Amino acid sequence: MKSCPNCSYPNPDNLTSCFRCQTPLDQGQVPAAGAPAPAVLLLIPPSVSRRLPAMVRNELTKLSAQKQEEFLEEYERKAKSIGWAYALWFLGLHYAYLRDWGMLLLYWLTCGGLFLWAMADLMRIPHLVTDHNKDLATDVLRDLKALSA
Repeated sequence: MKSCPNCSYPNPDNLTSCFRCQTPLDQGQVPAAGAPAPAVLLLIPPSVSRRLPAMVRNELTKLSAQKQEEFLEEYERKAKSIGWAYALWFLGLHYAYLRDWGMLLLYWLTCGGLFLWAMADLMRIPHLVTDHNKDLATDVLRDLKALSA
């Protein structure tokens, strides 16, 4: 681990600038000509990283530490919770929570598929929320890349 000369934040050895303040860590060292640039670690916590699609994890390793932090903040702000989806299932609002308005309308018009659809959804909620959050991760990454371009 390298300590930042500016803020003393501990950084992984392969970073060239501080994760927190972006101060260069190797100020006195000049990389050899033709040497490959060091890879950036995935700085997203493993508890979040496991829930991301592989494509998103791979693309995040190509981003700077600051961009990864921005991704994490936006993703955690928008990600949905399985617990809240179950709580809203009781009122028939779980599709609204997941912003699937067409399914919500169909769900209400059929009275939850005469309650059969409602019972099936009771078992499907973790899968619905996981799929929503994976799509969300892709959208957040795409928006972050579009803003930085």
